[in-house]
Amino acid sequence: IGVRLVGSEMCIRDSDSNGTGAVTVDVEPDGLDNLAEYALGGNPTINDAVTVMPVFDVSGTGSSKVVEYTYRRRRDAATRGITYGLNVSTDLLVDWISVGDAYETGTAIIDPDFESVANEVPFEADEGFITLEIEKNF
Repeated sequence: IGVRLVGSEMCIRDSDSNGTGAVTVDVEPDGLDNLAEYALGGNPTINDAVTVMPVFDVSGTGSSKVVEYTYRRRRDAATRGITYGLNVSTDLLVDWISVGDAYETGTAIIDPDFESVANEVPFEADEGFITLEIEKNF
């Protein structure tokens, strides 16, 4: 389970021009770069990844396992040019399969800016991997 981010080296906000506003920089570091902090509702100046990272739970057995994968999304993501989508794989050595929002089962408002997005991803294999891909179109 992870977060994969796609974006250019443009800055989200870098008032002192020292490069710390680049989307791929993790200032504090807490494991989330600036794009992830922005898209998931974190604060790039404090170690708060644990409060905004996607969460998951596995239910079922055998070929009827389901991963319940939940992440935070900006409610105005489309207006801001941010896209969120899931990628899945049964083996880390092969390519990821982009499934986008195919397994989205619902949303719930967290606050005026963010919503919680629930997904149920079925896995028939003994192992399965999920990443959240966040993309910003500057």
